[in-house]
Amino acid sequence: MVFVTPGAPSVAAILSGDSEVAVIGAASITRPWVQGNKDPVFVGEIKSLLTHSIIAKPDIKRPEQLKGKRIGVSRIGSNPHYFAVQALRHFGIESREVSYIQAGGAPETLAALVAQGIDAAVLTVPTDAQALKLGYHYVVYGPDLKIAYAATTLITRRSIIAKRGPVIGRFMRAMAETAKIMHTDKDLTFKILGKVSAHRRSSIARRELQCRNQSARAETRSQTRGNPVDARRDRAHRAARQDRQAAGDDRYALSR
Repeated sequence: MVFVTPGAPSVAAILSGDSEVAVIGAASITRPWVQGNKDPVFVGEIKSLLTHSIIAKPDIKRPEQLKGKRIGVSRIGSNPHYFAVQALRHFGIESREVSYIQAGGAPETLAALVAQGIDAAVLTVPTDAQALKLGYHYVVYGPDLKIAYAATTLITRRSIIAKRGPVIGRFMRAMAETAKIMHTDKDLTFKILGKVSAHRRSSIARRELQCRNQSARAETRSQTRGNPVDARRDRAHRAARQDRQAAGDDRYALSR
């Protein structure tokens, strides 16, 4: 398993043959298809909703205040960029009214926010928890928007299926079995998430799984008074604060 930066680099890896299967958002691979490359093919989907959020410094309190601001994303055309476009449109803000800054990845996007190279960052778990601990806050809490999108898909090439069909079949069966375990054996899932994410405790891992699972079920929410955006943001802050209190250490300290 090899990490490749989301967006164009991931597409290049799958198209060039450097990787045979890629976990990637739909938008990135759709572009080469539209441009005439019919070899890429979707073989599975992991997440069907975007679960990113827009996090900013304290003086930006409402989505409308993002107009004219610099918003950090991993790359143009990546999931964070697509989320930002759709989320801001939800609040009446078009892409031409903001500046999207390509930061490279989630850690780099957070670093750019801390260095004041951007005014807001599009992040998802667990990097958003790091930002919250540093004093930033949710301006748009993405999971509440429930933006439908093939956010995490499994991609290969038709030429690979033709040559190594049985291997791809076994891979997909393994993915299906893994999905079953994730949804039926939570203790094991939390343990693995904690290990892979290098978390010394499972509280943040639980937050990550909770966010992922929001894409698979509809959640019944009680009516709240006042501005619904503020109510969603308050709930997000409370959940993140509980995570930080449970974690009780400095693993997310970021050197400036």
